[in-house]
Amino acid sequence: MPHSTIDLLIATIAAASVTALAATLISRVLASLREGGVVRRFLCRTVRTCLRLRATGAEHIPARGGVLILANHISYADAVAVQAAAGRTVRFLGTRKLLRHPIMRWVFRCFRVIPVDPVQPRDAIRRALRALRDGDCVCIFPEGHISEDGQLQPLHGGFELLARRSGATVVPARIDGLFGTVFGRGAGRAARLTAMGHSGAWVHFGPPVPGGILTRATAARLLGGNTRAARLGKPVWPKPPARPATRTAGKTQTTINP
Repeated sequence: MPHSTIDLLIATIAAASVTALAATLISRVLASLREGGVVRRFLCRTVRTCLRLRATGAEHIPARGGVLILANHISYADAVAVQAAAGRTVRFLGTRKLLRHPIMRWVFRCFRVIPVDPVQPRDAIRRALRALRDGDCVCIFPEGHISEDGQLQPLHGGFELLARRSGATVVPARIDGLFGTVFGRGAGRAARLTAMGHSGAWVHFGPPVPGGILTRATAARLLGGNTRAARLGKPVWPKPPARPATRTAGKTQTTINP
C-alpha cells in the first residue's frame, strides 16, 4: 500500500476519533445541564453569587410535571435569575432575532430555548404547549420586552392559551432588585455599575393559580403590576428576606432590603 494512502487512512481515523471525542464531551456537558447535573449546579451557584440572589417560594414549583412560570421582566439577567432560583430546569421563550449571533445559537440549543417569531408566534406557542404536556417547566415573560421604568408593562397574549390547554401548574414569579443595575435599565451607567452592591436580586414564586381562569388582567394583578389592566389591585407580595448582619472593623452593618 502506497505511503500516501496510508497517511490518508491515518488522518481519516484521527479526524474521526477527534470528532467522536468532541461529540462525547458535548453530550456529557449537555447532560450535566439537566436536573442535578454538575455543570447546572455550578452555573446556578455562580449566578446566585454574582447576583447576590435570594430565592423564596420555590416550594410552590412541583418537582415534576408541566409548570408554566409567569414572570415580570426588568433586566437582561431575569432568565438566569429564575433558572437559579427555581430548583429545577426551566425552558424559556426567546426572540428568534437572537439566533443571528453564533453564541446565542449555542445558548438556545444547549438550554433548549424556544425561539419566538414576533410576526408568527404560533409555532412557538405550539412548541411551548408540547413542552408543558411533556412535563417540562417553561417560563414566559408576558410583557415581551424589558421594562423601561421598572413597572409592569401591558401584557401580550398567548400565555392564557398555554395555561388552559396544557393543564400545567401556573406559578407567578416576581423579580426584584435588578432594575437600575448593570443588567437592566433606568439609571445612568455609573449608577448601574454600583447598584448591585447595595441589595442584590430577589426572585419570589407565588402560590399556583388555576390556569382555566387566567386572563391578562388577573396575570397583571398576580405579577404586582400597576398597569391599566391591573385595576383589580395588587397582590400582597412578601418583602425580600433580610440579609444577616455582618461585622466590619468592630461595627455591625446590615444590608437594606430593596
